[in-house]
Amino acid sequence: MGLLDRYGSIEEANAPEEQEHEERGAARTSRLQSDDPFAETKTAIHNAIVEKQITENVAITDDGMRSLIKEYVDKPEYGIPRIDRTIVAEELFDDIMGYGPI
Repeated sequence: MGLLDRYGSIEEANAPEEQEHEERGAARTSRLQSDDPFAETKTAIHNAIVEKQITENVAITDDGMRSLIKEYVDKPEYGIPRIDRTIVAEELFDDIMGYGPI
């Protein structure tokens, strides 16, 4: 009697592990989102900036990127409080330019 015979099939054998892995991933994602109240806003701004850069196809300097990020962070539709704008802008800059957390 082989191991697969004991467990039934590969899908049945992997089902508990896959479910546990998915649950841990969902818990981690919700924890990260709860830690950062601006996660969705930063993602929206990040996507908008990347889309703009793709359509314009122009190289940009660090200072140019900082001013572009500031322009987006200051927009009222994103609803970022003034006190948090500097922090959000720096985090966005780090993420977009590749200096983000490793």
